[in-house]
Amino acid sequence: MVKGAYEKLEGSSDPEVALDSTSKRGHHHHHERPEKVGAGFLFYSEGDVLLLQRNSSHNNATWDIPGGNTEGDEDLQRAAEREATEEMGGWPVNELKDSILTKRGKREEKWFTIYICESDSGAKDFKVKLSPEHLDAKWVPLKEALTRDDLHPRLRLLFHKKEYRRQLAKTLPVDELDPAGEWPAPQADELQHGGKHAKGGKGKDKGGCPKKNGAGLLISSGGDVLLLLRNSKHNDRTWGLPGGNKEGEDADMLATARREATEEMGPLPEPLDIMDSFLTKRGKNGKKHYTVFVASISEDARSTWTPELNEEHHEARWFSASEAAELPNLHPVVDQLFQAEEFKTSLKNALGA
Repeated sequence: MVKGAYEKLEGSSDPEVALDSTSKRGHHHHHERPEKVGAGFLFYSEGDVLLLQRNSSHNNATWDIPGGNTEGDEDLQRAAEREATEEMGGWPVNELKDSILTKRGKREEKWFTIYICESDSGAKDFKVKLSPEHLDAKWVPLKEALTRDDLHPRLRLLFHKKEYRRQLAKTLPVDELDPAGEWPAPQADELQHGGKHAKGGKGKDKGGCPKKNGAGLLISSGGDVLLLLRNSKHNDRTWGLPGGNKEGEDADMLATARREATEEMGPLPEPLDIMDSFLTKRGKNGKKHYTVFVASISEDARSTWTPELNEEHHEARWFSASEAAELPNLHPVVDQLFQAEEFKTSLKNALGA
């Protein structure tokens, strides 16, 4: 996996010396001693980057890369490899292209080296095994990642600060990284504290780990969506989604959504193509997190599939997307999904409407 750029860093196990070597390559000349030193991997494959959604007390629910602080006397390479192993169960085969030292915080006291790694299409076959530190993992088009407002501060800094973006553009020469492009710069408080976090939350999000963490499927076909009429103590007789809370054996949030949907509707139609996902937040302080996966099936699959509902639901019915959005008795999650302005364009694209 590691060639070239790493070799220049392996001469010292002192993070400050190693960082000084990296900073010279990245044209940084700060000489202050950092309070925090860390490293991570930005994996790139055929126009997409691999992002992990955090589950932590700091910058919770933001999308980040695998990585963390150095431990003991380990060098930056070892720290990045250890963190990737702990957080993802390993990493896809790749070629290391470059490294970029980022500095953030009020006094630029947080130093984080990002290793840029490029892989072929086979990288996306790598099975990520998430630790409890993350909620989800997915490959995201770089063009989309550059404009997301729910990135971890270090990624926002990498994508928006001109000197970092210029170096990244040399490493990944794609149109979206035009260093001359005018992008909206993140606010200083977002760079330090994590910004807006996830989209669409009606509760005021004070950060921290969610009290409830669940997921469900919004199954679509030919512009229509499948909703279930609930039979439960909470939100009874509202139109909702198959889904529920994450359990210990679930590998990730998509596994939660599929397990719950199978329990509530029987065998699912295949292939089930995941088009997009949306993290909603509800409740006091926005502590109820629920990820909605938009899953598309063919019209042929729809015509031969009948949901086998369990006792949690009265009925399953297909609605056009516009009809669903106007239903007076939507479950709060579905209502938020259809009504939140920040979701509307992406949801419309995911549904092919």
